[in-house]
Order: sequence, then structure tokens, then C-alpha cells
Amino acid sequence: MKTETTSWWSTLETLDTTLGVVLALVAIFGYSLALRNWLRFKDLTKTQARVEQRAASLLVDLDQAEKENAQLARTRDEWMPRAWLKEADKEVASGNDVRAIDILDQGYQRVREDLGLVAHRLAEYHASRIIGFDASQEHAAAQRLSQLAAALAPGHRDIATFADDIKGIEIIDGEPLQLASSRFDAADPQEATRVIQALLAAQARFFDKGRYRVSIVLCQRAKRLSRHQNLDGSKQGLSARKSLAQGLLFGGRAHGSLAEVETLLGILQRVHGENDPDVLSTRYLEANILQYLGRYDDALAKVEALLPIEERVLGEEHPSALSKRYLEANILQDLGRYSDALAKVEALLPIEERVLGVEHPSVLATRSLEASILQDLGRYNDALAKVEALLPIEERVLGEEHPNVLTARHLEASILQDLGRFGDALVRIEGLLSVRAQVQGEDPPHVLTTRCLHAKILVSLAARYEAKVIIDTILSQQVKRWGADHGYTLTSELIRLEILAQDGGRAEARDHIDDLVTRLTKATGPGHRRVKEAIEFRKELNKAGR
Repeated sequence: MKTETTSWWSTLETLDTTLGVVLALVAIFGYSLALRNWLRFKDLTKTQARVEQRAASLLVDLDQAEKENAQLARTRDEWMPRAWLKEADKEVASGNDVRAIDILDQGYQRVREDLGLVAHRLAEYHASRIIGFDASQEHAAAQRLSQLAAALAPGHRDIATFADDIKGIEIIDGEPLQLASSRFDAADPQEATRVIQALLAAQARFFDKGRYRVSIVLCQRAKRLSRHQNLDGSKQGLSARKSLAQGLLFGGRAHGSLAEVETLLGILQRVHGENDPDVLSTRYLEANILQYLGRYDDALAKVEALLPIEERVLGEEHPSALSKRYLEANILQDLGRYSDALAKVEALLPIEERVLGVEHPSVLATRSLEASILQDLGRYNDALAKVEALLPIEERVLGEEHPNVLTARHLEASILQDLGRFGDALVRIEGLLSVRAQVQGEDPPHVLTTRCLHAKILVSLAARYEAKVIIDTILSQQVKRWGADHGYTLTSELIRLEILAQDGGRAEARDHIDDLVTRLTKATGPGHRRVKEAIEFRKELNKAGR
């Protein structure tokens, strides 16, 4: 009995222990499960917070996007005439006629210049087709669009000059170039060659008349045609590039002209070699461009390297070689080496007269250069006698509006100013300005130099206010065209300082004159007459300051 009771109790203890272990395990498992669920809940809570935060952020972004979209719509409508008309109609319906007009006017003012540029580009396109099916029709379209462009963008000088050019040219239909269709491009290389030849012939006529903008447009089309039909290396393609470079130079876009010439030279030298006449003439054009840009030393080096090659290849008295000798003298004048320049001209003139004839345009240009150099040497009476003898011949041979004639008339006014005949000089320069503006536009290089001379004459006549208005206007144009350190720009700067000194600003003028003398000497050389004038002006300022 005792044994059975003990056994049962032992069994009960064992069960109790086992049950305790099981309960402990259950408790541990339950705690672990609860802990995991709590952690999961905590993560879900964080996730929910992040989702709610992201949702709030998206709502903010959506609201911002809607606001930006609405702003874009308003901005778009500001540039849409239909939107202005719709808004104006609403205002009219509400009796707000003044507000309606304000809406239309504000919209118009926003887009007028851009519309002017669009009309200008279309005018250029039609101008490039004046050798197509109906030259008169294309010319009329170009005129209408250019006039519209000028009205929309009255302050844009390129647009105004092109409008004057296209208005001033005469179109003679004759037998218009017949293309396979009325499209802008030619159908094949053979047709493209015919079109390019016609374009270059037309541009040459306009170039000779000083219509440089139209000439540029025709050359640009010829260049595009040659590129599209793989004619870049052909005679016509190369001629298109060279003619374009010349048009850009005379149209006042010398940097673009130099880029064209540098590209052209690379092609010509590779195809034809260094001594080919086309290479030599292109190198001559390069020297002209460098001279125009005020890089006189570079230009002179180009000419001096080119001249012996031309004389050996073409002959010492070949017209092309003679033109290089003219350019050499002209650059020496720009550098202030007047005695050297005069010696070159005096040696050149008898050869030109014998080879070309006494009334050849090149001979007349050399005689004009001779008078200009005599002026620079201070021989004013000799210079005036030369130009007064030259002018009637040039007007008869070249026409009264030819660029060379206008240059000679500018020279005459300048010499009269140097002689102290300011009233006569003013009459000459005002007559010249009206012709130049009509023939050449408002801001080509020669027109700017004439306007600068006009200001200088006005300063001599104590008309300081009028002179200041002119100088302030052209200085910004000269800086844009040539840069702040070009001789032409610095000449205008000198006139500005003279006006400043006369208006009581001598101290301010003294503060700037040393820098101007230094820059002018660097630009033109120490012997240039403008440098000497600047130095004399500095002496006057310093004397007055003591």
C-alpha cells in the first residue's frame, strides 16, 4: 500500500513538473507572439504615419502643380492673340471698352518684335527667290513682309536696312530661271548648279549697288544649295562662299566674313594648292577683313607675304597685284606710317594709270587714298585740291551715289574741317549723310564714320548738345560692331571727352585721357594723326588744370 501511494505521488509530481514546463513554454511563446504583434503594430503605425505624410506631401505637390499649370496657361494665353481677343470680347460685353483695348495693346507689345523677326525671315526667304518663276511676285512679297517687319520692330537695324535694300532694288523679269517646281531647293546637282549661277549673278548686281543685305541673302541660299547637293567643292560652291564673305564684310558683319574666309581657304588650298589665283584672291580678302577689324599688323603681314607670290605668279603689273599694293598703302596709313604710305601710292599711281587707264575705278580709288594721306600729313590744301579735282570725275564715271564717291565727299568735308572752314564742312557733311542713309542704311561702317565726323564738326561749331546726342548714339553701335578698342570707336571716345571738357567736365576728361591715349596708340600706332590729336588734347587739359 505504501509503495503504490508513493508511486502515484511520484507520478503526480512528475506531471506537475511537466505541466509547469509546458505552461512556462506556453507563456514564453505567448509573450513572444505578443511582442512580435506589438512590434508589427508599431511598424504598421510608423508605416501609416509615413503614408499619411506622403499623402499630405502629394496633396501639396498636386496643389502646387495645379497652380503652376494654371500659371503656365496664363503665360501661354499672354502670347496667344485668340486668348486676348476672347478676353477683350468679355470686357466689351461688360462695358469695359478701355480695359479691352489695354488687353489687346499689352498682348501686341509683348509679341510685336518677335513677329517682326518672323516677318523678316519670311521676307529674306522671298528675296532669295527673286530669280525664280516670278521675280516680281517674290520681290513684292519680300517688300510687303519687310515693311511689316520694320513696322513691328522699328528699333531693329538689320530689319530696317534690309527693308530699305529690298525696296530700293529693281527687278526685271526678263526670262526668269525656270525650276522643276516652285520649291526652294533644286531637284538635282545639275539644276542646283544653274540656280547657284543665277543667284551669284544677281547678288553681284546688288552688291555693286551697295545692296549688301539682299546680296547676303542670295549668297546664303547659294551656299545652302551647294551643301544640299554636295557641291561645296565645286566652282559654284566655292564662289558662293567667297561672295557671301564679301557681302558679310561690306554689310558690317566682319567676324562672320572672317569665319567664311578661313573655311574657304582651307578648302581651296587643299583642292588647288597655295599659288592658285582663287587662293591668292581669297587671301587678299582675308587681309581686307583683318584691316576692317583693326588688326592692322596682322593685315599688313598677310599682304606683305602675299604680294611677292602674286607678282611672281601673275606678274608685277597684273591688276590683282596692283590691288594688293593699294591695300598695303592703305594699311600703312591705318598704322600712322604716312610717309611710307605716300611713297607706295606715288609709285603705284603711274603704273595703274598706264595699265588700267586714268579713269579706271581702281585708279580713282588710289587718287582718293593719296588725298587722304596728304591730309594725314597735314598738307590740307594739297589734299583738298586733289579731292576737288577727283570728285567730278568719280561722279561722272561711277555715279553720284557710288560708295567711292560718297567716301571722297566724306574726305572733302573732313579736310574742310581741318582747314577751319567749319560752316562749309557742315554743309557738305549734312548733304552727304542724307544720301548715305538713303543708299547705305543707318549703321554701315562708312555711315558711322560720317556721323562721327558730323559730331566733330558740331563740336568745332560749339553745338555740343547735338554732337553729344550723335556720339552717344553711335558709340554703342561702334562698340558692338568693332569692339571698345578699335580705332574708330576710340576716335568717337575722344570726341566724347572733348564735349565733356567743353561742358565743364575737364576734371573727368583728365581722368580718362591717359587711358584713351594708351589704347589709341596700341590700336593705330604712335604716328597716327588721331593719337597726335589725343596727345594735344591731353596737353590742353593738363594746362587748364594747373
